[in-house]
Amino acid sequence: MFSDIVVPLTGTPGDQAAVAAAVALAADRGSHVAVVEIVDLPLPTYNAWDLMPQPCTEELHAKLRAQGEANAQHWQPAPSMSC
Repeated sequence: MFSDIVVPLTGTPGDQAAVAAAVALAADRGSHVAVVEIVDLPLPTYNAWDLMPQPCTEELHAKLRAQGEANAQHWQPAPSMSC
């Protein structure tokens, strides 16, 4: 019935149960699960004298990007062991 199931992460304890339910439903139906984490990135601010973004904004984006990648690794399925 469903070929794709999207699970938005909210940063709450219910995330684990939501992903588990989606994976169980997908396994039963032969569907694909996509986990989405929404990140509210601030817009770059510019100096009044030039068009270069402020360094603190670039650092914040890099930090949030790294955290997102770490979160993505957490939700990757464990490799299955086959004999």
